Amino acid sequence: MAISWQEAEDLAVIHMHVLGFTDARKTAGGADRGIDAVSVRAVAQVKLLSQPAGSPDIQRLKGAAHGSKNVLFYSSAGYSRAAISVADELGIALFSFSPSTLEVVAVNDHAKRVHKMDDLDNATPEQAAHIAECISEFRRLHSEAGIILIAFGERHEDAQRQRGRRWKGMDHDVEDVKRVIPQFQEKARTANELLQQQQFDEAVDVMREANAAVVSWFNGARVNDDDFVPYRRAALERARRGDFLSDV
Repeated sequence: MAISWQEAEDLAVIHMHVLGFTDARKTAGGADRGIDAVSVRAVAQVKLLSQPAGSPDIQRLKGAAHGSKNVLFYSSAGYSRAAISVADELGIALFSFSPSTLEVVAVNDHAKRVHKMDDLDNATPEQAAHIAECISEFRRLHSEAGIILIAFGERHEDAQRQRGRRWKGMDHDVEDVKRVIPQFQEKARTANELLQQQQFDEAVDVMREANAAVVSWFNGARVNDDDFVPYRRAALERARRGDFLSDV
């Protein structure tokens, strides 16, 4: 399943939220703009490409970033060696994502470090282990819910493209998800704020509530056609294996 450039930007914004950029949002405009997602502490560009991003792409992003503390690049086709070298010199975090599996992978050291939290440097080994466990669970819960919502959106768009083919109850499911998404986003924002305030256990508890609401809706969706089963199974399996944030 391929995704549109709008869905690719949605994926990047979800990923940025998981990294801790809780105010990340898409910018206004059309496809292939200089900056596709912004937060107070980060900017990102997202590209659906047929060949690896090159060093000129990285340099253009640096120019458009206007000194942002964290500069992120998301590419669907990886990067050339020159691009990685330039990104390392300029301090740009490179991520690759798969349009078919929705995996997001950190490519260079800057990408692997961008989510690390300062507390881990000063904590005792026991505290660091607990914090790391909380952060890992927080990411798993957030990414599972994000993948479920994206998978449902893909199935809905596929149904629309198939000249009116619909599953029984689709209209009800679409109306339900319009209610579920803002509720999830509100709880996710609260959880992210708690995470930034270093209230790790509380953040996980709130994110668990947000995740449970999405999973409960997803499992109860009024879908009964066999064609939807792979979307549901693939979404849950990818999240449970942690593929959404592979190597991040």
